[in-house]
Amino acid sequence: MLQDEAQQTVYNSPVTLSKTPGIVRITLPSTAAPLAVGKRYHWYFNIYCQAQQPPIFVHGWIQKVTLNSTIKSQLDTATPQQRVALYAANGIWYDALTASAELLRLVPNSHEWDALLKAIGLNHIASEPRGVGAVPR
Repeated sequence: MLQDEAQQTVYNSPVTLSKTPGIVRITLPSTAAPLAVGKRYHWYFNIYCQAQQPPIFVHGWIQKVTLNSTIKSQLDTATPQQRVALYAANGIWYDALTASAELLRLVPNSHEWDALLKAIGLNHIASEPRGVGAVPR
């Protein structure tokens, strides 16, 4: 579920997860209203492991930003590794994680994924094995 700061639901949809462990990428469908630049949104994700038990609950905040022309031009000429670093250095975490996951798919031995997760305090996830299907999707 995604809500605006007034707690009005912007988007709500069930997500079916595979039985393969890993990180899940969730995007708004093209039919959803676009997010407003500069506005903060609260996201919620409930995971129901067993029908009779309460869900595991995680949540956070996201804000859509506009890239300035300097960052845009740097991203246009950046290598995949540099793109991860540029997004992270500018606090654009969703895109930093997305770029890092894409790089990891292309170069399975790259270290940007682990370094990025450790930099944001997710050491326990960075140390998880990356077997088949465990690579971020």
